[in-house]
Amino acid sequence: MGAVEATAPGLRERNRQERHERIRAAALALFLERGFDAVTVEEIAERAAVSPSTLFRYFPTKEDLLVGDEADRLDALRDAFADRPEGEPVIASVRAALVALAEGFQTVGPDLQKRYSVIRETPSLTARLLEQQAAREDTLAAAISERVQGPGADLRARLLAATGLAILRVAMREWIGSGAEGRLSVLVGDALDVLARELEPVPAT
Repeated sequence: MGAVEATAPGLRERNRQERHERIRAAALALFLERGFDAVTVEEIAERAAVSPSTLFRYFPTKEDLLVGDEADRLDALRDAFADRPEGEPVIASVRAALVALAEGFQTVGPDLQKRYSVIRETPSLTARLLEQQAAREDTLAAAISERVQGPGADLRARLLAATGLAILRVAMREWIGSGAEGRLSVLVGDALDVLARELEPVPAT
């Protein structure tokens, strides 16, 4: 009896994850076929073989089917920066946090190109994506501001967060454009290293 009880939560979680992915896959297929605005939640639920109420338990809004909930990602970004050694250069901590964020995107790589093709064609989804990007910038800037001190600290934190996340977006576009080949985290790390080299002091002549 104890063994059955021990394995039951794992089975429930696998079933939940399988249903989650089935709903998302059904939605993406329909959006690609007919466009985001032309597809109803009821049609997605029917294709995924679930009820609309079940769908809404997994995805509170139709937009969440493509863009998703950002809360966990923001927590992971904040924690990844906070977990770095306190004496580490801030730019190195930013690099580590963004590389960790990129690892989270890696798992959905095969679908990202398709998702972004729908997002680019749908104003409401584009707006939602911009909101998420702004939230990431605010989150990272707040984490950086706890580390840096002195005059201009807030501006420094904002600039580092905005620049780092802009590099992440450029790297993601390159990665998606290549068919999500290789590891996004490596590409992001390399791109941030380019920034760090560009910021090195110019030797006096």
